[in-house]
Amino acid sequence: MRALLLKDIINLKTYGRSILIVLAVFTAVSFFSNDSSFATTFISVLLAIMAITSMSYDEQAKWNQYALSMPISRRHLVLGKYLLALLLTAFGVFISLVIALIPVWMGNAGEILPILLTVFTSASV
Repeated sequence: MRALLLKDIINLKTYGRSILIVLAVFTAVSFFSNDSSFATTFISVLLAIMAITSMSYDEQAKWNQYALSMPISRRHLVLGKYLLALLLTAFGVFISLVIALIPVWMGNAGEILPILLTVFTSASV
């Protein structure tokens, strides 16, 4: 299972660099505008979609055919994709929460409850 997750993470490494650039831009925009709702939602959804991108990369490389010739069950393949999606979504929620709390830490935001509702609502998408 660990090897399947590691394979997906290595495959997404180049795509992840693009995500980091987008993350930096939206963090800067949300910092200067004192409104992090769009950035937090966008980042959560973008990181959740990375699991689908991993499936696309596997399909292009015909990984599933190769994997089924090895001693890996279909159950472990599917479980690995679900675990990857869960980890990426959790990481997206964590990053979104940090970005949403930056204005609070700087003293520029009012209440914290609407910020937290935005972050966790975007995670449920």
